[in-house]
Amino acid sequence: PTLNVPNLQLLTLGFAIPTAFWLFAKPWWQKSQQLNPTKQELNSFKMDGEVFGSLLEKSKFVETGNIAGEMVLGNLDSDHEILMITNPFCKPCAKAHKQLESLFWEFAETVRFKFRFVSPSEIAQQILMLQNPTTQKEALAEWYANSDSKSWRKKYPTKTISSEVEESLKRQAIWSETHEVNYTPTFFINGYELPQLYSIENTKFYLREVLG
Repeated sequence: PTLNVPNLQLLTLGFAIPTAFWLFAKPWWQKSQQLNPTKQELNSFKMDGEVFGSLLEKSKFVETGNIAGEMVLGNLDSDHEILMITNPFCKPCAKAHKQLESLFWEFAETVRFKFRFVSPSEIAQQILMLQNPTTQKEALAEWYANSDSKSWRKKYPTKTISSEVEESLKRQAIWSETHEVNYTPTFFINGYELPQLYSIENTKFYLREVLG
């Protein structure tokens, strides 16, 4: 059969559109193919507990010590410690706290978990007034999950703040300032500041290795 001009134009257009689309999309496709191996290599690098430990020991080291009245959970006698410097009004802290929760459930029997507040906010005061560490952890997690002040305060009603809690939060804030904690969240693993390349969830590969 013969092709008339309109049919020939349609046929040409049918080939032209996919070709033009490919020429437009090809650079992005090629770039994605280059990035995927790089991303895989980075993920593999971050999952290597030995590499993590090596980088960790080259980061800033501080003596974390103990502050009376601070939140402490897990194995209090452990040689391994994760310290989180946090702020109830810090959105990145909420995400990091959720990641830390998963670590807690895996390593609660073998690692000591500490929480220090960078400033003596009212929410921090109310949390420490709960005294029971498990309840404190639940209150902080619920605050981060849904910082609805009214519902949260209803579940954890306001109490008169004790001088011990005020002093504890003051010392926590001074500790953070003294050790130049300039942002939250900041994590210290056995006294070493978590390298910025990593998120706290990457710590699990290191802990699994050192804890055997």
